[in-house]
Amino acid sequence: MEKRAFGWIYVYIVLAVAVLSAPYWLWWLKPKTQLELLIVDETVSDQSYREHQGLIWLLRSQKYVHRNGERYEAARDYVGFVPKDDGTYGVRPFPKAMDRYDAVYVADTYGVYEEEFVRKRTDGARSAKVHGGLDGEEMKALWQFARQGGKTLIAEFNSMAHPTEKAVRTSFAQLFGLQWTGWIGRYFPDLGSREVPVWVKENYETQYGKRFAFRGPGIVLVDETDRLIILDRRDIGADGVVFSYTKAGEKRWGEKVRAPYSYWFDIVEPIDEREVLATYTLSLSERGKEKLRAGLFASYHIYPYYPDFLNKEEKYLNYMDWSGEPNSYAGYLHDMKAAHRMPVLVAEFGVPSSRGMAHRNVHGKNQGFLSEQEQGEIDRKLFEDIVHERMAGGLLFSWQDEWFKRTWNTMEYDTPDRRPFWLNVQTNEQHFGLLRFDPGPSAAAMIKVDGRKDDWTFNGIKPAWADGKRALYVTSDEGYLYVRLDSRRITDGTTAYIAFDTIPDQGQSRLPGLPSVRTAGIDFALVIHGKESARLLIDSYYDTFYYHYGHQLHMMPAAPYANRKDNGVYHPIRLTLNKKIGRDSRQGGAL
Repeated sequence: MEKRAFGWIYVYIVLAVAVLSAPYWLWWLKPKTQLELLIVDETVSDQSYREHQGLIWLLRSQKYVHRNGERYEAARDYVGFVPKDDGTYGVRPFPKAMDRYDAVYVADTYGVYEEEFVRKRTDGARSAKVHGGLDGEEMKALWQFARQGGKTLIAEFNSMAHPTEKAVRTSFAQLFGLQWTGWIGRYFPDLGSREVPVWVKENYETQYGKRFAFRGPGIVLVDETDRLIILDRRDIGADGVVFSYTKAGEKRWGEKVRAPYSYWFDIVEPIDEREVLATYTLSLSERGKEKLRAGLFASYHIYPYYPDFLNKEEKYLNYMDWSGEPNSYAGYLHDMKAAHRMPVLVAEFGVPSSRGMAHRNVHGKNQGFLSEQEQGEIDRKLFEDIVHERMAGGLLFSWQDEWFKRTWNTMEYDTPDRRPFWLNVQTNEQHFGLLRFDPGPSAAAMIKVDGRKDDWTFNGIKPAWADGKRALYVTSDEGYLYVRLDSRRITDGTTAYIAFDTIPDQGQSRLPGLPSVRTAGIDFALVIHGKESARLLIDSYYDTFYYHYGHQLHMMPAAPYANRKDNGVYHPIRLTLNKKIGRDSRQGGAL
């Protein structure tokens, strides 16, 4: 009987040992998985390898190995800052070829600083950088890796912030399909603990002019300029910061996850919301929500001529502004202000002083076809509207003209790569500036269209044709073709014609209104009536406006004569200001 009892005890002991040791022998039986993973860690201040040690532990516990069968080692299997036993350091660079890797894991790019590396201080005090941040060549390597297809690229928080240069940050964000807001944050169980870095406390005291004396749970938010917002126990809810799957994440992983999170996180905006699998949620009280709103503002580009409803909707057409005048722009500002519980900044406003126009405003505040004086008066009125509608402020666009710009109704008629080298007065986007760029090596060398001859004489411009007191002068620069016509006497009944031949083997043979005069190759005809009226006409066969919208797109009545050279018909110079929008009642879609 005693032997039988002893036997059962033995069995129980064996079973207990088997159960207790199960994790080990089950792990031992687990097959190895080959994975070539490149780990990037620029923040290795000592040989604890703390920023990627957890990843190494996970790889080893899941039995991921290199293709040669070797297990992952924290000291060996990463690129970035490498501390040495003698107090010096090295930098292990990215490999020249990334093809052999299945995945890249960017663990940390914050870097190593003197206080940690030299003085061995770990309280987060700010000091000079020893090494850190991604550079352009490393960013190029990541892009090349991602473009190979079938690869995995992972990055933890703080991978696109200080000290990485702004251009590299932008490229990094584009690679991951997101925009960084410039803010990071962290939940602390106790704001009075040593976990809160010294630089947070120092920045707070500098920014707010008082001692950092918070206690209890809280959230620290900091932007790329070191601006701080502290949410203390009165501002947060019981959950702190919560990590949870989105609907897409639950579908991807087949489960719901909601867990507390208490480390640093980036605040980013995705380019495509559908790709977001998980989010961090800040648990806030009403007091905390109001505190965040107080530190935020909305920013919009608001112009007076677009969208089209500013010219269509009765409530805007009939809105009376501060001066008692109908003002659709002020009405729209009023609605924008009412729709927000935070300050609203008009981050762009203004009108251009161009010859070309792209949109019309019902009250004359058009996108183009304005003189500089008209531009200045309208800009002043727009800013007055911004002030009287109690917006947070307005930023006038722009300080100076920009020759490189394009606009929707002229961009198909020029060469994109050549835009910065010449001034297009038809492209309104080039003429928003308070300051304009006039071509010419000096003010004295500039030709001014003011009826005076002094600048022509000073620059030694000789007549291209002369006959007694009649003469024709021509010159040009990167902005304009200048034509000066001298005559004995100009009256309201005088009509002058100037013909331009700009392209071979085509053009009209008659001037408009002068059928008895025969010539050849007229592509443009300038007709000047008296002292106040002039019109530049274009050969209908050469008219890009008709060719584009009539011949190609069939958006205007056909003109069969325009298909023939020397057809005797001229067209005015025209620009499209809008396109017709209809609605298909069967489909409910826009046409």
